[in-house]
Amino acid sequence: MTSITVKRALTPQKGGFLASGFTHTLNPYAGCAFGRTGCPFCYVRESPVGRFGPAAWGTWVLQKVNIAEVLEQELRQPAARRYKVFMASATDPYQPAEARAGLTQGCLAVLGAHPIEWLVVQTRSLLVQRDFAVLAELPFATLNVSIETDLFDVHRRLTRSSAAPERRLTLVRTALAHGICTQITVSPYLPSSPTFAETLAHAVGDQGRVIVDTFLDGDGSGGQRSARLGMDASLADAGFPGWFTRCREHAQELMRRLVSLLGPERVLWSARGFSSKPDRGR
Repeated sequence: MTSITVKRALTPQKGGFLASGFTHTLNPYAGCAFGRTGCPFCYVRESPVGRFGPAAWGTWVLQKVNIAEVLEQELRQPAARRYKVFMASATDPYQPAEARAGLTQGCLAVLGAHPIEWLVVQTRSLLVQRDFAVLAELPFATLNVSIETDLFDVHRRLTRSSAAPERRLTLVRTALAHGICTQITVSPYLPSSPTFAETLAHAVGDQGRVIVDTFLDGDGSGGQRSARLGMDASLADAGFPGWFTRCREHAQELMRRLVSLLGPERVLWSARGFSSKPDRGR
């Protein structure tokens, strides 16, 4: 673990997957320890930060120790009230380092003092529960929780550095009970049980939304990054040959089942879904 200082906290979004819905991204860390033993599908592995980082992805994390102070200065600008910020685009803001460093927690405190138009916190970590009281006090915040499958064997092979799916489903239900605007991001959709749609619908209840994404739609290069990561072979080895090339077909079937359970306004697709601000009055 290495500590660094930064001159900029927010990165303007001028193109790419998130550009249609967000003005900036916020990454309290560079690198992600979740990549050490899991998340072999992570698109960041094939991005410049992943390919040209100081070592193999998952083996290094840089802590931006002054990020909260820099963020506060940036949010003092009058235009900041209209910012739409995605935290985080190239790391998990609640990866293990956050338990000690508290950089994400520090950023949330700054955002509480300097409200913006929209904040999305994207994570697969149970550690976010520590900050539920803080998030519940931010009316502009949305919590996205990644849940790609409900099959434990698939989880063990492809997302084993994260909590088991059932624990993340419980996390969603608990966040909603705290009054936090919460969404499940099925990104990327992995092989699942026939009742996955019902499981997701139960978790979000009558409040949350579900966003469905695929290898082909979500990796920013039409599936090329995922192909280079060997996901076709990885899924075949897991007992699902052909899943990679047909992932969009599988995801669209999941979408249809979810729409029948939740309605079309609460089931969204890929980049458009990530960039669609929830209606807090729902």
